[in-house]
Amino acid sequence: MPWSHPALTPAAGTSPAHTHCQRQPHLHPQPALEPQLSPAAHAGPDHSAHQTFQLEDSQDCSRDFVEIREENATGHLLGRYCGNTLPLNYSSIVAQSLWIRFVSDGSGSGTGFQATFAKSWPQNYGNSADCVWLIQAPDSTVELNILSLDIESHGTCNYDKLVIRDGDNNMAQQLAVLCGREIPGPIRSTGEYMWLRFTSDFSVTRAGFNASFHKRNLLGRYCGSILPDSVDTSSNVALVRFVTDDSLTASGFRIRFESSLEACGGDLQGPTGTFTSPNYPNPNPHGRICEWRITVQEGKQVTLIVNNLRLEAHPSCNSERVTVFNGIRSNSPVLEKLCSSVNISDEIKSSGNTMKVIYFTDGSRPYGGFSASYTSSEDADNGTIRSPHWPQNFPENSRCSWTVITHESNHLEISFDNNFLIPSGDGQCHYSFVKVWAGTEETDKALLATSCGNVAPGAIITPRNAFTAVFQSQEAPAPGFSASFVSRK
Repeated sequence: MPWSHPALTPAAGTSPAHTHCQRQPHLHPQPALEPQLSPAAHAGPDHSAHQTFQLEDSQDCSRDFVEIREENATGHLLGRYCGNTLPLNYSSIVAQSLWIRFVSDGSGSGTGFQATFAKSWPQNYGNSADCVWLIQAPDSTVELNILSLDIESHGTCNYDKLVIRDGDNNMAQQLAVLCGREIPGPIRSTGEYMWLRFTSDFSVTRAGFNASFHKRNLLGRYCGSILPDSVDTSSNVALVRFVTDDSLTASGFRIRFESSLEACGGDLQGPTGTFTSPNYPNPNPHGRICEWRITVQEGKQVTLIVNNLRLEAHPSCNSERVTVFNGIRSNSPVLEKLCSSVNISDEIKSSGNTMKVIYFTDGSRPYGGFSASYTSSEDADNGTIRSPHWPQNFPENSRCSWTVITHESNHLEISFDNNFLIPSGDGQCHYSFVKVWAGTEETDKALLATSCGNVAPGAIITPRNAFTAVFQSQEAPAPGFSASFVSRK
């Protein structure tokens, strides 16, 4: 929606002297990509794009100026502007709530400014959009997961598109060009930067895209004079970074590497599948980290069966383990951590249509590894979500999220176990809580319940066929919660 300072009309005009006005547009937040951003644009739940700008110029913008802050008058200062050229890196500003102040002194004047603000994803993007993101994962690499995609379709994506590059600029190697509605698998950089650019033409608009990203696993960091064990990668690319300060020097290091025909990990997207640790059933003598990401049809569950497990048994599974996560996001909660066949569940089920399995071994005492298979079970008619390690204490600073989708014509009923304890120091559930939203978006309007303390919430019935839940704790560890859900007509 457009807005301007009081003196500005569609026709030419000037801003009067001694003007002081402010406005605080507030829009409910939506999930969005939140990387470290390039100066070209900043994308997120809401955006504000300046269209015209002409104010009296001064060296420190002390006479006539527009000031923009996050949230309110004491919020973080995003910028103070004057003159007639708005810097490119602030031509689009994002926040859930913006505080905007226009001030004019008693001297010179100009035609003023006009700006627009509007909601973005999941509402349709605008025409002639041009947004750039730069994601940086220091000392690591980036994995990008497209969560939803609805961009005007074209065979070669000539109209609207999302371009992803393996580097920090628009000349870097192209990783993907996306349009239409087909969601790709994870997209990975070979270095610490990933560059994205979304553009649209002047015609058809759609909902756009929503994505998440995380740093990929660090395989090792070494110093001193002790030779580390061999390290195997889970793909055909390895990033090696050497850093030295300006004090002591030494002879350095030399690395020998060789390719292996047996990769490990990857994306599994069929309705059924099997996978094993490297060299199974023989021992694996090297340190390995392998990650499998399983995705089945939306609305179904992943059922994992560990057929054989031959790892070093240890109470905390320090040297070898298989960890199963309820989803493929970086903050997906742990379903099982296995290093002994004693406590293996017959079946491990996800609450949604994705699951992640990570195999780790340090190679110190090699055993035989593991084999596993998975199937796509029927639509998610029932299941359980719980805080990490429930009914034992969850770890400090925990945060987990779940999205459950069932038959389109059904709703979901959620029931919490009475063994419920999420300490909240303020008693208001501001920093530690479990929240449930109707649908797949974490909006104020869709919020169904917020709970903390020692009293479990009552039964929750969703109005539609999906819900999203988030557990967060910044207090002392405690048992947390467990909740079961069932799909009903």
